[in-house]
Amino acid sequence: MPQLSSWTINLVFLACLAFVLLHWAVLGGIPVIQATKSTDYLAIAKLRQLVTEQGNLLNYGSSFLIRVIFPLLVLRYLQTRQYWIAFIVGVVGVFYGLSLLQKSYPIFVLAPAMVYLAFTQWRAAAVCAIVVGLSIVALALITNASLRSVPNTTVALRTATVVVTSLAQRILVTPGQVVSDWLNAFPAIYPFEHGCGYRFLSSMLGCDFVNNSVLMFQHYFPENVARGLRGTYNAAHFAEDYANFGPPGFIMSGLLAGGVLFAAAWAGVGRDTATIVAINFPSIASLSSSALQTTLVSGGWIIMVALSLILLPKSEAVTARSSPAVGPADREW
Repeated sequence: MPQLSSWTINLVFLACLAFVLLHWAVLGGIPVIQATKSTDYLAIAKLRQLVTEQGNLLNYGSSFLIRVIFPLLVLRYLQTRQYWIAFIVGVVGVFYGLSLLQKSYPIFVLAPAMVYLAFTQWRAAAVCAIVVGLSIVALALITNASLRSVPNTTVALRTATVVVTSLAQRILVTPGQVVSDWLNAFPAIYPFEHGCGYRFLSSMLGCDFVNNSVLMFQHYFPENVARGLRGTYNAAHFAEDYANFGPPGFIMSGLLAGGVLFAAAWAGVGRDTATIVAINFPSIASLSSSALQTTLVSGGWIIMVALSLILLPKSEAVTARSSPAVGPADREW
């Protein structure tokens, strides 16, 4: 597979910058900055909703940049030892992700770099993790105006503890709770979809497509729907298969996921372990709150693996740059 030159990679980054500026211009400003000026939770929620109502080009384009291009660029510059450029690209990507008021976006931008650095330079990986953590906490404070008005340091510390605890619950507890809610809803309240819950199958089956994540949001959060808010209640990948086919869906889900993991491993033949894990880990983690087909296509897993073949240097080049022949001072950040 041919590798892109350094100049081409730099042009890709400049094209990303142009898209980011265009997106902000269409939105009429930078949403996260606009959110800091509001103290109305509902207004901030509608601002977040507005971000997703700008058409498929901007919606899919921004997701593509945050989930695929920015992460691969950061990883590329790290592997070619262009650390300052990697830092700049990472900062731009994280801020762009935060600007769209999505807590997961900074994670997607830096996750491959964090995983790769965990294999090679753990201190740098720790710094990336701290940056991501602080970004998520900052966004949680921005999008919850009531948490910003604290009278003293004691209350501020208590508020910070609440934010961190809620984020930990969101990561460790909520995915299981959401799956439980889906299992309670199907088939007790809603019948199994029998394939109509998949957009690509519904047209072939001649039935109306049912977006189950939207259906679950409407079912479990009617008060938000009454306020004019639209959203999704996403569960782990196997919940979608269960909602369509019942218990046999669990078996199908496991077989499909296993096949995809095998294909991802096969595509990474010839690369070092750190790079293979870095490329695939974010998408694998996304399966805890996303359907497999969504993660593969709109989640960018397929494109991530494909573009890594031309955007990232070959393993031999990476190994040569990090070999012991280079002095210790050159290998430390």
